[in-house]
Amino acid sequence: MLNINFHPFPILTTERLVLRQMTNGDANEIYFLRSDEGMLKYVGRPKAQSIDEAIKWIEMVNDALIKNEGICWAITLENEPKLIGNISFWKIDKQHYRAEVGYVLHPGHQKKGIMDEVDIPRKVTPLFLAKLTHHS
Repeated sequence: MLNINFHPFPILTTERLVLRQMTNGDANEIYFLRSDEGMLKYVGRPKAQSIDEAIKWIEMVNDALIKNEGICWAITLENEPKLIGNISFWKIDKQHYRAEVGYVLHPGHQKKGIMDEVDIPRKVTPLFLAKLTHHS
């Protein structure tokens, strides 16, 4: 069986970015990312209806973190704490050693090399894997 420990929260940094824990202060940006028609074009989920719904989503994400059931990083620019996207490992299957990876980036920050800099396969995934331990 798989054991996971995301505590303390692993903050990641790159040359231009900080990947940090999400807070309720990110609600406006999360609301946009979860309600904008362009952002949802290829995503099979309902459009967020309010800031309160965004706050509930952030609380759900952070609750999963507390329970070591998932982790979600807010993507921010180094000197600007405003969330511009997020990346998560979600739906962790502890029995079969699997997780779903999801990410989103505000359209105003796309095509600027940000997701290349986040480098999910070489930076984020190894950190996630380092938080996993095997339990017999």
